[in-house]
Amino acid sequence: MICFMSALRLRCNLGYLRGSKFNDRFYAGLCRDYLLKRDRICRALNSAGLRPFVPKGAYYVLVDASNFPGKTNKDKAMFCVRKTPIASVPGEAFYHDHSGKNILRFCFAKKDPVLDEVCKRLIKCKKDWAV
Repeated sequence: MICFMSALRLRCNLGYLRGSKFNDRFYAGLCRDYLLKRDRICRALNSAGLRPFVPKGAYYVLVDASNFPGKTNKDKAMFCVRKTPIASVPGEAFYHDHSGKNILRFCFAKKDPVLDEVCKRLIKCKKDWAV
């Protein structure tokens, strides 16, 4: 068996080892920033009456959308776009079976002003979720 590293991965690792800007401090800051973003969107989702599944290490959060109208997950995602308008990805796109049937995925890897607006829109639409 032959195993090798891609050129990009090799260069990233070499840059890290040689003290590039992508050092421990950079990654610690990145982790801190994403935790803050995750917590902000999860607070907004909770305030909007939605139930987020809080990730431990991701740039997105999954949300229970079982109370949204629609026969399919795509219908539920489109309902969210019409009400907020915030785009989400139907959970079924990430499962081989029907496990993601009532799940929507929201990305929080956004600049702070964009994430602030998303949070405001989510909270503002709380009354629309109870359908």
